[in-house]
Amino acid sequence: MSADEKDRYIRSLLDKINMFELDKRATELAVEEFQSTFDRVSASLESLKKDMETLKAELCEERSKRKKAEAKAIKLEQKLKKIRLSIINNQELA
Repeated sequence: MSADEKDRYIRSLLDKINMFELDKRATELAVEEFQSTFDRVSASLESLKKDMETLKAELCEERSKRKKAEAKAIKLEQKLKKIRLSIINNQELA
């Protein structure tokens, strides 16, 4: 192999090494960017999960309050109905 061929072969190998190093660096940067994005999304997801749990608890509490209010309303309606019947009966007796 002549000196010129050796030089070309060495330059070719150096070019390949440089390309591999550039590819490696580009891959590292892409992974860093992905990891950064992933971390932000994960943090946002955790925040949303906490908010969702808070909303679920509030909804459960509101449902409980509503059921109690509905039961109270039914009792009051029954009581009112009895009072009205009593008034009607008293008017009929008078």
